[in-house]
Amino acid sequence: INWYSSLNRLVKRYDMALLALSFVWACLVLLDQLRVWNSGDMRFSGCLESVERLVHNGTLVGMVVAAVVTTVVQAVIGGAMRGVWGTSTTAAWGNLFMGVRGDGAIVLCVVPVVLVVLSLGFVAIEAIVLTAVCSAVSWTVAYASRRFNRQHSCPARVETGYETTKAGKTVAQPLVATVGFVVFVCTFVPYQFAFLVIYFAQLMTTIRTMARARQDISSVNAGVLGDRARYQLALLLFWTSSLPYCAPELLVWVRNLSVLWFEDAASDHNLMNMVGYFGLRMIASTGVVPRLERTSRGVTYVGVGASVIVAWLWGIRRPYLLYSVGNGVSAWLAA
Repeated sequence: INWYSSLNRLVKRYDMALLALSFVWACLVLLDQLRVWNSGDMRFSGCLESVERLVHNGTLVGMVVAAVVTTVVQAVIGGAMRGVWGTSTTAAWGNLFMGVRGDGAIVLCVVPVVLVVLSLGFVAIEAIVLTAVCSAVSWTVAYASRRFNRQHSCPARVETGYETTKAGKTVAQPLVATVGFVVFVCTFVPYQFAFLVIYFAQLMTTIRTMARARQDISSVNAGVLGDRARYQLALLLFWTSSLPYCAPELLVWVRNLSVLWFEDAASDHNLMNMVGYFGLRMIASTGVVPRLERTSRGVTYVGVGASVIVAWLWGIRRPYLLYSVGNGVSAWLAA
């Protein structure tokens, strides 16, 4: 048996399922981090800490059981209602989750179980890579900054003093950049390109916050900057699951530009397709999400939980729906 070839075929055949289930895990990781933060914990949890908690508190086992139950229920009810439901209802039921159907579909329960475990592994790897990259680059930036300050006898920049002396400049620059960015999206680039810019801007912001936390490690701002960096990294991990849904459209747009074809669909310039990501990126650059009151906390948990259910049932067959789901969750967190 060629295990490498078998694994390669499994990944290629169920790539949309892996992406959708990775989105589910990314939502659960973010939900766990918000739950711990709102419970009164003194620091915002890291992504890897949250992944470890999801494994130890039974969430992984629950997801495995949910995969088996969903597959069995879909197969049993679909078989029992064959000839009773209309064609459209039967097709809609068969397209839920993995789309299993037929009397022998129950045997395929092992496939969703494997995909659930693999997708959690993918999210853990994403968290490890993002944490390693941001930590390494931020350490380099902080080291270079300290060395530069020592060589030129420059005092370390304090956050509060910087914002006081540069208030006009720090307000005017983002405003001009925001207006230019919106005009650019409305007239020329598709929203997929805008999301890519937002993602890399969030990556740079996370690295910058980590570097400042390393520089101010002995000051009162160290804890605040550390929480902010972990929150920004959590959003980065959450948005990583939306990147694959932008890549195909973006590649087509780049290909069209190479042949000088500039005709775009009107939906490509819809600002609503990026307003949630953009708003949350702007707000997260200045602080951690505030601790929510009981009502707002419940609405947030229900909203993210509903996103998990939507991704679980419809994300595999309608993968581009997940980009809009992520945009909606981001818009709520930014509100």
